[in-house]
This record gives sequence, structure tokens and C-alpha cells, in this order.
Amino acid sequence: MMIRRAKSFFTRSVFLYLGLMLFLKVMINENIAREKRAHFLLGVFVNGGMKNDKDGILYFERKTREDPQDAEAYAGLGACYFNLREYDKAVSEYERAVQLNPNSKALRDQLSLVYRMRERKRGR
Repeated sequence: MMIRRAKSFFTRSVFLYLGLMLFLKVMINENIAREKRAHFLLGVFVNGGMKNDKDGILYFERKTREDPQDAEAYAGLGACYFNLREYDKAVSEYERAVQLNPNSKALRDQLSLVYRMRERKRGR
């Protein structure tokens, strides 16, 4: 009798769990959930006290895939790599940003800074 109750409880639990998972799968739009996560990541990255450059990289990589002509996204990616002291990658991303927006003095200045930091790291 006890085994029958346990089996019945287990069967109901499994069906309840599967039903809940199906309900959530139908009700949650994955694209909207990804977009909200990306906005959250941008908020974490931009918030001065809670910088998380690895999440920033995920966000800006996504932005560059969505719009390959967005110089600001490449600059954001470069800033993340710069903060992580990955200067070669930062140079690459800032160079792309400057190519897309050659009139931006701020981007050229930032690229110049990254060049200097990369050379300093290499010991030249």
C-alpha cells in the first residue's frame, strides 16, 4: 500500500513537473528573454560600481553581430578588453570603430591610449 502511494505521488509529481515545463516553454518568448538579459548585462557593465567586463563582452559582441556598422558597439567591446588588459583585442576593436567612424576624435584618442598601453605591456 505504501509503495502504491509513493508510486502514485511520484507519477503525479512527474506529470506536474512536465506540465509546468511545457507551460513555461509556451509562455516565455526566448527572444524577449535574451533581449532582457542583454539589457541587464549592459546595465551591469555600465553601472560604475558593478563593472563586469566579461558580461560586457557578451553584450557588445551580440550588438556587433546585429549591426556590423555600429562603431559604438565596437568601441564598447574595445573598452571591455581594455579593462581586462587584453590590449591586442582592444586595439583590434577600436580600429574597427575608427574605421566605421573616422571623424570621432574620442575614438581616435582612445585607440591611441590603447596603443600606448599595449606597447608599455610589451616593454617597449
